[in-house]
Amino acid sequence: VSLASSLTSAASLTPSGFTGGPNFSLPVDPSVFRVSALVGAAFLGPLMGLIALAIVAGIFQLVSMGLGGKGTYVGLFCGLAFASVPSIIGTPFNLLPLAIGVAGEVLSGLVSVGLFTWTAVLTVIAIREDHQFSTRRALAAFLIPVVAIGLLVVILGLLLLAVLIATVAGA
Repeated sequence: VSLASSLTSAASLTPSGFTGGPNFSLPVDPSVFRVSALVGAAFLGPLMGLIALAIVAGIFQLVSMGLGGKGTYVGLFCGLAFASVPSIIGTPFNLLPLAIGVAGEVLSGLVSVGLFTWTAVLTVIAIREDHQFSTRRALAAFLIPVVAIGLLVVILGLLLLAVLIATVAGA
């Protein structure tokens, strides 16, 4: 799953818009850069995907145990791995903006929202089945960390914005 999305992201990379200063020139041919990015993504994508899956499974496991769950980390890890399989479908749609522009971006966005919803539902089912929860309790185990992390991102974003405003106003 992560290999396909990593390769999609790497395929859209190009150094042509990179500027490092008035006397800077990129010492790499753009086609070599793109191939290097694809090879790097092919090796690092699956590794980073497994690390992310392990962290997410750990977070959901801790929250589920706090809610009285009876499942295991390994069981939840496997369930979440299967729940992420539909995201493979999104890979060709992620390339559409490169091929057809704005219409591709819109279609890619719609498919991404649908796949996120599908994956979220499968994740709730994985939590429910592994921890022997009701659907309501599994949904709580899913939403508690998602909302907490979302709030953390918003708070950090606001702090960063405040620092940026203070820096610009003080300069």
